[in-house]
Amino acid sequence: MATGMYALKLYASHLTLATYGVVAFALALMFYLPYFDGGFRVLLNRSILVTKNEDDRDRMIRFGQSLYILLGLLFVFLAVLLMGCYSMTQSARNSGLPLSFFLTLGAVSATTFISTAQTELLYGLHQQGKMYIVQATGSWVLVSVMTLGFSRGWGVWAFPASAASAFVVVYPFSIRLIKHSVPRFKWFDLWYDREFWKLFSSLKGEAWSCCRMQLSGAAITTADVFIVGALLPDETFAAYYILCRFVWIVKSVLQIGGEVGWPFFARLEDRKLSAELIWLRLHSWLYGAAVGSLAVTLIPFCAWWMGKEWVVGSFLLWLVALRFLVTGIASGVIYLYYGMGNFKVISGCFQREMIISVLLSLLGAYLFGLNGVAGAFLIGAIAGTGWPVFRIYARDLSVNVFPILAQVWLRALLGMAISYSVGSLLFRWAHAGIFTPFIGAAGVLACLMVMGGISIVRGGWAGGGFSSKTLRSLASKI
Repeated sequence: MATGMYALKLYASHLTLATYGVVAFALALMFYLPYFDGGFRVLLNRSILVTKNEDDRDRMIRFGQSLYILLGLLFVFLAVLLMGCYSMTQSARNSGLPLSFFLTLGAVSATTFISTAQTELLYGLHQQGKMYIVQATGSWVLVSVMTLGFSRGWGVWAFPASAASAFVVVYPFSIRLIKHSVPRFKWFDLWYDREFWKLFSSLKGEAWSCCRMQLSGAAITTADVFIVGALLPDETFAAYYILCRFVWIVKSVLQIGGEVGWPFFARLEDRKLSAELIWLRLHSWLYGAAVGSLAVTLIPFCAWWMGKEWVVGSFLLWLVALRFLVTGIASGVIYLYYGMGNFKVISGCFQREMIISVLLSLLGAYLFGLNGVAGAFLIGAIAGTGWPVFRIYARDLSVNVFPILAQVWLRALLGMAISYSVGSLLFRWAHAGIFTPFIGAAGVLACLMVMGGISIVRGGWAGGGFSSKTLRSLASKI
């Protein structure tokens, strides 16, 4: 989170809105690269997690290494080709950036895909803590080299230079950690005999379902960005992209819980409704608190951190924040299906959301401009994922969907109201600036304290320590 905020500050200090708009669009295109792995990484990670036979686990790991050597070569070619095509667009030509920049950015982005795929193997080994250490190390290397590059006058070349530096550090670091858990691990394994292709054939059907889920999720996350970039001026696109980046940074922090939690549900032999409801309620509290704090602090923080020319209107912020709330609450159910390996349900919701959002946004952009696009994607999130995923979840459990929706949405709205009220109150005593993030954090903390207080009151806890039984009882009352 800190590195993401610092990177945005660097962009505002060293790039114009128009230049950043062109580079950001290119980076958004490269964002899709990891999702064209055919769905094998997620599928293999889940298979490695649930298998209890060490030989089968090593066989899956070896298959993944051999497969990703082929995919790595393929993606270097595709990334360079895609950036070459983008360099011929009107916006790229008007920017004055050379073809060599776009080709280099494409090649370096492909290496990022390779290191990301390697690092994510730690998921399958149930080593999420080590994976976050690797990712954090890469992020700090990236912003450090980017700072050096901008200070030395490299301009936009700081982007590929920083990404290449992160790859040089992250890739060997992740390999070393994997070998510590799997002594027989080989990072370069050309295993392409009959057994490899037999395993490939047995997995490709389920991998394709996972791939559809990944592509749909990536598309719905960035489709609004591409529509704004294609239909509206570069300066408008840059300001909107910065808003989305801030929201994505907060989302990445909240998603840590989901990324840690789904392997736990994947390893459960039987579903436990009580544990799943606690999971969904906790999601609602956290996302509600985050949205309330974002709504009250993001605009003044962006004006102070980035400059007033990078700021969007409050109505647009609310549209984006409410979409974030809807998708965040739905992500609780999505992670449950993720752990169960039911990728068809997830991809179906994402595809429905994508179709509704894109069709409405084209009309919305024509009628209402930027607000029309954001409003269309909010409607798509509600109609495509927010409602259907809970309906499917309740149907699978043979329960009524409305009590579940009432539980999660009442908590989300209460959390949002608490954090927004606390943030607004604190702004009366503190000016926007360096105190703004602390005001937002105070709003979230106040919400969590209320959540804990409600749990204690409803659970009837009267002191006397926190045994595991007591903690489970209090958690059920969240």
